[in-house]
Amino acid sequence: ANGQVDRAAADYLINVLVQSGSSFSGDLLSRGNFRVAYTKNSTPFWQTLGSILPIKKNDSFQAYDLSAGKLISKAQIVGDNFCVIADADVKEADTSVRRMP
Repeated sequence: ANGQVDRAAADYLINVLVQSGSSFSGDLLSRGNFRVAYTKNSTPFWQTLGSILPIKKNDSFQAYDLSAGKLISKAQIVGDNFCVIADADVKEADTSVRRMP
C-alpha cells in the first residue's frame, strides 16, 4: 500500500526464483534501464535520503552494457536537481552458467 513493499513477500519470491534454477541470459541486461524498485536485506543510503526529503517523486535505475563491461546506477534524491550517479566495471564470472545465481 502507498508504494510500500511487503519485504517478507518480496524476499520469499526472490528466493523462489533463485532456487528454481531458471535459465538466464546476461545479454538481456544490456537492453535499457532497469528501475530499482527493491533491494534485498538493506535499504540503500540514497533511498533513505530520498525518504527524508520527500519534496519530489524520486526514481532510480541501473543500466548495464555487458559487452562494454559497464554499469551505471542513478538515484534521484530531490528529483533531477540532486542525484547520485555511480559507474562500475562488470563482467560475467562464468559465461557457461545460464541459471539464476
